[in-house]
Amino acid sequence: MNRYITSFLGWFGWGRALGENTGKQQSGTSSALIEGSVALAPDSAMQLSTVWSCVWLLANVIASLPLFVYTSKNGKRELARDALLYQLLHDSPNSRMTPVEFWVAMLLNLLLRGNAYARIERGTNNEAIALWPMTADQVEVHVLSDGSVVYRYAIGGNVAVLSSDSVLHIKDIGNGTIGLDRLDHMRATTSEAANSQTAASSLFANGGKP
Repeated sequence: MNRYITSFLGWFGWGRALGENTGKQQSGTSSALIEGSVALAPDSAMQLSTVWSCVWLLANVIASLPLFVYTSKNGKRELARDALLYQLLHDSPNSRMTPVEFWVAMLLNLLLRGNAYARIERGTNNEAIALWPMTADQVEVHVLSDGSVVYRYAIGGNVAVLSSDSVLHIKDIGNGTIGLDRLDHMRATTSEAANSQTAASSLFANGGKP
């Protein structure tokens, strides 16, 4: 019965990533396609060789692509090498990461959770001076009654509430406010793969005897 109730609510988009609602946004499924299937956590899913290979390939290839910033001068497009934004996106997003390391971290969250977040650190003139990745599982997206969006970021036992101006949010397919959680929506497939691997390991550990 609960399955049909959640499916009914999900149909109208209440609390789901395909519907519009105020408050905390949900990126997971309203019900499981296969009864008993469980969504794997990212560290569990990455133990499946197929998931690891796909994520590794996509994240590393995309992260290695150069990201440029241009300016228009005399009707022509030129590289804005002296612009702070160029240095931020192309040279060094923050003091701890190279551009490749930063985008790999962002893509890892995007590919597994459907959302990638980075906190925008701003200088005295309100210009962005650094980008810091935030783990998707530690971020909640909330839509306020006036339609504005805020992000609750839990870190080190504390919770920081950030405005949309302070967060770079890259979304997968969804309602435009939050992306769909890939691992949750693929729980039937990943659960089947995990169960198959468990059964095979158990069989071989028993000398091939059922």
